Amino acid sequence: MAELPRLRRTAPHVERRIHHALEQSREAIRRSKSDRLALSRAGDCVRNLWASVHEVPEDKEIDPRMLVLFEHGNASESHLTALLRRAGFEVLDRDPKTGEQFRVVDCDERASGRLDGLIRDATKSIPETWRLLEIKSANERQFEVLLESGFEAWNPVYVAQVQVYMGLASRQLDYGPITDSLCVVECKNDSRIYTEKIRFDPEEFERLRAQVRLAVDGEVPPARPAAASSQYCGFCKWCVRNEWCWGPTADVKFAGAFDTALPTGDAA
Repeated sequence: MAELPRLRRTAPHVERRIHHALEQSREAIRRSKSDRLALSRAGDCVRNLWASVHEVPEDKEIDPRMLVLFEHGNASESHLTALLRRAGFEVLDRDPKTGEQFRVVDCDERASGRLDGLIRDATKSIPETWRLLEIKSANERQFEVLLESGFEAWNPVYVAQVQVYMGLASRQLDYGPITDSLCVVECKNDSRIYTEKIRFDPEEFERLRAQVRLAVDGEVPPARPAAASSQYCGFCKWCVRNEWCWGPTADVKFAGAFDTALPTGDAA
């Protein structure tokens, strides 16, 4: 992960207190979900997912400034939801039954995820079916790549998240089959907004569910995917468990390898 620039400041204790509060919150969440998998990561390398569920430590502590960036992402969800409503869309960002975000689960609730919401065009004379709403934010450089490549090529892990959420929401929520999604991305530098619809792919959904089950229920680490050609290849070099993955167990033959079911792109 690239280093963030250092800035001169006259009251560093304020930033330190903010970082400390965010680190405490992150650690509390980690402890409460230590043996569970976040379905938002369903498209990640299955070996890394397995390590996360089995509490293999990450190689390095996360820079606390990244936690501040994550908070910006959370804030953008509320911001864009409000804008979509003003534009005439009906958005459900809370489950009326619980007052919380819509939640989907798998693997006997050892894997779970929370939806940004459901959306449909409220201006139509005949009500539309509900779509999954997925909201992201990106810096200017990432946003330009998105404009050039489209959402599916831009971030395969995000696309996998959308596919898993659509499939499980159709089965577990009372809003009919969710056959497509509206993905909304805001540029953090200049507030440009990109939108794209992603259709539900039943075969991809089942492939991803198999990967989730392997990560959650597997007794040994799955084999590395075919794209993991070396410790420093594009697929592996930014992985938070690179040292663990390519450490003493690198040459062990693990049972239950699912190479053909894993992503082959540079998505780690």
